[in-house]
Amino acid sequence: MTKFKHNLIRTTMPDGDGIDIMYGAAIHKTLEPYWAWAAEHGIDISFVKHTDNDFATYNLKLVVTAEFEKADDFAIFKLAFGNKTHTNLTHGKHIEPEFI
Repeated sequence: MTKFKHNLIRTTMPDGDGIDIMYGAAIHKTLEPYWAWAAEHGIDISFVKHTDNDFATYNLKLVVTAEFEKADDFAIFKLAFGNKTHTNLTHGKHIEPEFI
């Protein structure tokens, strides 16, 4: 079955102590509004995290993809959120890391 996909997060991730914990927290914080929206509208959505080597920068490439089974759910998602891809790590209001 064809899955409909959209890259929600695409960024580089440096290698170092504690980076995976900070980036994991940022992923969680960034996905909160998407989970809430999907639950509110009865949309079946999955998020898949991929990492790969970025040989140009010697860092890891981090991609988090939203996946949908139904084209209708994907279309509603696109209407609600557009083509936004989060690329920058920042610290939110409560010092929590998130992607913008």
